[in-house]
Order: sequence, then structure tokens, then C-alpha cells
Amino acid sequence: AFVECATPALALMMERELSASRAARQREQMTALANAAELLTHSERMEAVLEDLATAISRSSGFELVSIDVYDVRAERFTMSALNHAPQVNTSLGQAWRAQAQGTTYPRAVLKLAMRSREPLLLSDLQNDERIPAYGREFFKSAHIFSGAQFSLTFHDEFLGTLRVASQRPRSFSPQEVDVLEGFAAQLAVALKAVRMYQALAESEEQLRQYSQELQGGMEIQHRLARTD
Repeated sequence: AFVECATPALALMMERELSASRAARQREQMTALANAAELLTHSERMEAVLEDLATAISRSSGFELVSIDVYDVRAERFTMSALNHAPQVNTSLGQAWRAQAQGTTYPRAVLKLAMRSREPLLLSDLQNDERIPAYGREFFKSAHIFSGAQFSLTFHDEFLGTLRVASQRPRSFSPQEVDVLEGFAAQLAVALKAVRMYQALAESEEQLRQYSQELQGGMEIQHRLARTD
């Protein structure tokens, strides 16, 4: 009788302990993510830092595959796809996942939906969801990927890319889980926007320097011509 009475209380204590442990681990990983995001704005090795960010998100969220896909508005396509550090990423599965974002196989309809809608695309059954092209469903079956989600990376109205996550076990995407992933996406969007602002500033400074040199050269020519006269 004592055991029967004590079991629910013990289970509750263990659940609380596990929840506290998960929360502490998640806070630690969120801090690592924030630090990596800050590093992104000061690093020339953008893809390597993005891979570290994807790895931090994977460890915190429990998704086996995480990719951060960077969109180039001039090229009208993704120009970089950084995956988390994991054994399966270095296999044909990882290469196919990366190629899907960077190549022509990325579904245009899914890309346009991500750009048009700010709502996350939650796919609990990737292998049978008809919104996924047939070749995509076959890919997920062969890779044993059951669930996935896509979050747009946006800063105000500017589309910067996507955060994609995939799981090798079924996921129901609870509101709490979606909130956490949306938080990651928001942090990534701010970091990517900061990078673009730094790049634009650097380009402006270089253009200004070139203009100044051309102006200086023109003034020297004018000065020599004036002295010749």
C-alpha cells in the first residue's frame, strides 16, 4: 500500500527534476546560440558559424537534422545551406538535404509559401503529406524522417531565409515546441540582418573610397593641366 501511495509522488518528483534539468540545459544552449549569433556579425566564416548555430538548435530542440538556408534576393534562390554537425549530415542523406535547398530540387511552391506566409509550416507526417512532392516523400521514407517544420527568417518585411528541422521520430509540434523554434528563428533573422547591414556598410565604404580616389585623381589631372596652361 505504501508503495502504491508513494509511486505517484515519486513519479511527480522525477518529472519535476527532469523538467528542471531540461530547462537548465535549454537555457545553457540558448546562451550558446546567442553567443554564436553575435559571432556571426563579426565573422568572415559565415557558413561555419551558421553550422554551429544549427548544431546548437539541434541539441536544444532534439531534431536530428537542422538547416539554416540563406536566401539571396538578387539570385532569387537560396545561396547557402548550413547543416548541424551530426553523423548523418556527412552521409548521402545530409548531402541530399543540403542539395535540396541549394539546387533546383527545392520546391518553388514551398519557397513561395515561405516568402508569402509568416506562419510556420508544420508537417507531422512528411512521408505521406501531399503538400510534399512525390520525390520528396520518397526521400523522407528512405531517410526514415517522419516529421519536419519550416520557419521563415524575416526581419520586418524582408525575407532572409528559412530554418528547417526534421525528426527521425514522429513529432506533434506542441505550441510550446513551436514557440521555442520560433524564438530560434527570430534570433537567426536578427543575426542575418545584422550581417547584411555590415556587408552593405562595407560595400558603401569601398565605393566611397573608390570614388574618393577617382575624384583625387581627377583633381590632380586638372591641377597639372592648369599649370601647363
